[in-house]
Amino acid sequence: MAGGARADHSPGNAYQTMNLAGLFVRERGLFMFPQNKGRFDHDGLFKTLLDVVNSYDKRFSLGLSDSEKQDLVEYLKSR
Repeated sequence: MAGGARADHSPGNAYQTMNLAGLFVRERGLFMFPQNKGRFDHDGLFKTLLDVVNSYDKRFSLGLSDSEKQDLVEYLKSR
């Protein structure tokens, strides 16, 4: 990980990431390297909140509709 940072692990050794609401805080440039400002997820992999939501939808087989995804993105922006 960049800057020698270590990942936190739960008691079950599962990787712990920031919750979705926290991702918008990161987009504002808090708690991240300047070169990653405007990027999402713990490693800046995603360019938009919708990209993050699509990833979670696929990874966890949520079955969200396009409308539900947009609603979730707007909710996250409002936090």
